[in-house]
Amino acid sequence: MLDAFILSNRDAIVARARARAPSRKWPPPSDVDLTVGIPLFLIQLARALRQEKLRVLVDYDPIRQSADRHGQAARRMGLTIGQVVHEYADAGEAIAELALERSAPISSEEFVTLNLCLDHAIAHAVTQYSREGERAIADEATERLGVLAHEMGNLLNTAILSFESIKGGQVAAGNSTSA
Repeated sequence: MLDAFILSNRDAIVARARARAPSRKWPPPSDVDLTVGIPLFLIQLARALRQEKLRVLVDYDPIRQSADRHGQAARRMGLTIGQVVHEYADAGEAIAELALERSAPISSEEFVTLNLCLDHAIAHAVTQYSREGERAIADEATERLGVLAHEMGNLLNTAILSFESIKGGQVAAGNSTSA
């Protein structure tokens, strides 16, 4: 039942979750919050709820994979990790509030599945967000090492040319070039 409720009220859930964002003092809302990741999450959540209802082993992989992509994209867009977490939390709260308002029953099994899906999505989005940050730090460090190596190479070449000039007798050993 919750799966059908989520699919038929997906736009209302996203709108309600989006409306929650400005009420937070931190992290601040973003114009790109809730535009891609959460609507896709809701479709995947409905699929997981259907699997749970049919007593089929719930496949969390699609949720994990899209949350990974969402975490990467959020990092690249400059969102904070708090914004990523709150996007999913706001969606979960919006589902619960709307279901309560519309007297849509949520069984305990559905509630457990909802929370497990949220847990997987948040964990994977945060992990991927962190990996993206670590990758950026490593890339910056590699770039800095490259610049350092280049500058040291320039200094070494200058020293070698100076030494060759002194050794070849083109410049006197007491000259300013030798200094």
